[in-house]
Amino acid sequence: MKNTLWLFVVGIISWSLFLIANNMTPGPGVTSGNGNPAILMMIPLILLFAILVFLWGRILKPYANSSSLILIALFTIVIHWIIAIYFQLGEFNRYKQLLADTYQKDIGFVDWQYIDSITSSFLSIYVNNQIFNLNTFFMFLTLSLFVALFMKGMVQSNRLRALLFNKLHFLQLPELDLPNEIIASFEQLYDQYVSPGNGNLIPYGSKVPKYMFLNYLIEEKNILVHGSNIPNIVTFEPKEQTLFNGIKVKAVFAASDGIWPMFFALINRSKYGGSLRNVCLTVKSNKGIKRYYYFSLNNDFDDELWDQGMLYLFHKEKFKQGGIKDEWICKEPVKPLAKITVNPSDFIFKDTISFHHESDPHMKKMIKDLVKRREGTTK
Repeated sequence: MKNTLWLFVVGIISWSLFLIANNMTPGPGVTSGNGNPAILMMIPLILLFAILVFLWGRILKPYANSSSLILIALFTIVIHWIIAIYFQLGEFNRYKQLLADTYQKDIGFVDWQYIDSITSSFLSIYVNNQIFNLNTFFMFLTLSLFVALFMKGMVQSNRLRALLFNKLHFLQLPELDLPNEIIASFEQLYDQYVSPGNGNLIPYGSKVPKYMFLNYLIEEKNILVHGSNIPNIVTFEPKEQTLFNGIKVKAVFAASDGIWPMFFALINRSKYGGSLRNVCLTVKSNKGIKRYYYFSLNNDFDDELWDQGMLYLFHKEKFKQGGIKDEWICKEPVKPLAKITVNPSDFIFKDTISFHHESDPHMKKMIKDLVKRREGTTK
């Protein structure tokens, strides 16, 4: 209650400063040559803005764990700002027309060059009423709330990201939850075949899906994975490729994910024609790492899509992060620590991937596919 009262007091003080600055605007047709004293209002308003953020943070404390509420509030404020900016632009144009009408009435013509010159800078005294008014005051208030909510959201950004990705209906894997005997078998495989770093083929015979083994090594042993159709690569040489963010680079690629490179390893690259559209996103939680995916293949390709593949394992120390969180690159030749064969049956999303036409815009098609998946379809 005390924080709410202080929020009200600070809001009233802020509104008073907005009113004072607004009233400093010269009337239409009135010339002012004394600078703009309203600029001085910026100093206390910045201080008051910081206080508002602090008070909002105190008031929002009971809702700190409500990710959905924070996300809805942030989205609502963005919508408010879009509407408020659109409204203010309209008001600004109406104000310029008022100036023009006044000059036409007083001096018989309109000097648009002069009107543009006195209204082109937010520091001009002639636009104080456009900077400081009821609409911009509420924008001031909601911006302080947005900052407070964003700061709360940053504290729990992983929860917000997970909520967003869940709502978007990406393909997903939950956090690893392995029994002790499976962990022991994974450790044995690591010690015997991966740790020596001789490029050994791992004779994987467990009934546990291979992606779980790979993700265990990634999360616990700092291992990265590269997928390929070629089964006998001894040394990987850097090649001209494109990062996820579109930047060209000459490097060896690997991923801190077991499913993503498996997709590339199993596509029948010798025959496949078209683009490979894919996304891999991860979110840390208290239980481990949640993993989200989108895969899409060319719907016009009518030959065999899948083939046997090989996954090569590297230590992360020789790589640096690429264009997205789970993309890694090494700009020098590098030898794999070990390798493991994969078959189409190992790719658990094989029957739930999407298909596209090459003419389909990437982002638009992905959103359309995610919406379809939400409605219960996969094609």
